[in-house]
Amino acid sequence: MNKQEKRETIAAVVVTYNRKSLLIECLDALMNQTYPLDAIYIIDNASSDGTPELLIEKGYINKALPPDNEPIEDIKTIKLHSFDRTVDIHYVRMHENTGGAGGFHEGVKRGYEAGYDWLWLMDDDVKVGFESLEIQLYTTKKYDLMVSGAMVVNNFDKSKLSGALSDPITKKILYKVADIKPYDEIIREQAVFFNGILINKEVINKIGFPRKEFFIWGDEVEFFYRIKKHGFSVATVLNSQIYHPSFHTRATRLEWIGPYILATKGLSLYCMVRNYTIIYKEYNGLNTALFFAIKQLIKYLLFSLQTLDFEYFKIAFTAVFHGITGKFGKEKSFLKNVKFHI
Repeated sequence: MNKQEKRETIAAVVVTYNRKSLLIECLDALMNQTYPLDAIYIIDNASSDGTPELLIEKGYINKALPPDNEPIEDIKTIKLHSFDRTVDIHYVRMHENTGGAGGFHEGVKRGYEAGYDWLWLMDDDVKVGFESLEIQLYTTKKYDLMVSGAMVVNNFDKSKLSGALSDPITKKILYKVADIKPYDEIIREQAVFFNGILINKEVINKIGFPRKEFFIWGDEVEFFYRIKKHGFSVATVLNSQIYHPSFHTRATRLEWIGPYILATKGLSLYCMVRNYTIIYKEYNGLNTALFFAIKQLIKYLLFSLQTLDFEYFKIAFTAVFHGITGKFGKEKSFLKNVKFHI
């Protein structure tokens, strides 16, 4: 880099809820990147498992913030051992559990308003390699991208991808790391969002923040659609790998007709059906949304018959109705059964 060229600033945004040990592993890796971060925003969705106490013990924050009626923030500046630099740790204690969507909305908003050139977004269960950011940033700038994703590998089976990609021409789904070998440095027009996404501040300036009302499920898809709608290029950087559990662990096969469905009753099922109905309605039209909704109702009716538990169909029906009418807020009724970040 030319000595006269201004170094671009980067802040990581990590959303966490009741996974304190995984959070510490994530933060330790972020603090040891070969391209040093300027800031880390820890968005704590009102964890109840002792997250702030562990963060204090590990030296990441100064104090546990008291509950409030709005998000509150404390900042601690830490010296990086490998560089003559410091990193600011922004600990943001949310006033309530706002889900992944609410957490990323808050983190992106704060990072953007603070003026960082790039934001690197991830969940607390992401494990990044020490060179992940340096490689991703270099390749992102090499191809003049404004948004890029890392290749997300299954951290329990490193021969498989956690977030599947597809061949840009044949559309063949790529499930294994070995499937990636024929490709060069990037695969365009796709990325696994909110798990190692690097996004330039100019994109945020144009498209705004993640939609917090989605709570969980689909917020990353809607964000991607918005990016594409505004004409920004997106690609996955294949030589920057991060590790994450499989996204398919909650799926089960529906007997008789074979497709996989989400078998987690309650919040996940409700938000998935509602949010995707809204996304299809807004970006593909009402007919596409209705087609998706009817498919979901049929699948969950069959699954309810299969399990003799009609709560699945009841939740799916409510979610479809709220998706078509654009109603938000029902997700709060499911929160009492949510113990971990989803």
